[in-house]
Amino acid sequence: MQSACIFGEVFGGLDCDCRQQLEKSIELMQTLGEGVFIYLAQEGRGAGLQNKIMAIKLQQDLEVDTVEAYHHLGLSSDSRDYSDAANILKYLGITRIKLLTNSPHKEQSLLMEGIDITEVIPLQPTVTQHNFPELITKLKKFGHRISLDNN
Repeated sequence: MQSACIFGEVFGGLDCDCRQQLEKSIELMQTLGEGVFIYLAQEGRGAGLQNKIMAIKLQQDLEVDTVEAYHHLGLSSDSRDYSDAANILKYLGITRIKLLTNSPHKEQSLLMEGIDITEVIPLQPTVTQHNFPELITKLKKFGHRISLDNN
């Protein structure tokens, strides 16, 4: 499951690990010879592209992280909804999965939708000077299963 990130996935933005997650997920599914990839139109953690752009400007102007920027805009730090993904899996007859994610929120959301997760497989990002601030936010504020010591 991947939420849209036009800056990272399409334009090669370096300040997030979205493209890395996308590529690692597809590579792992190819290696395993199985998998379902669900792409969700939930840009900016569900806030939408326009709000994401405004949040990026606030991050730069106020030197705050993404969570604080969204809060300045009166938005939730993560408003993504995974019920559509769960419904797609159920439609395909899939109720037990191995989930490729670093996000406890994604895991809990799918469990609440009745999807049995047999294994969570983290997608360890390559840490760079560009994505380090965002990875710190994901680790400290969202509890993502990542290590910042891999480089």
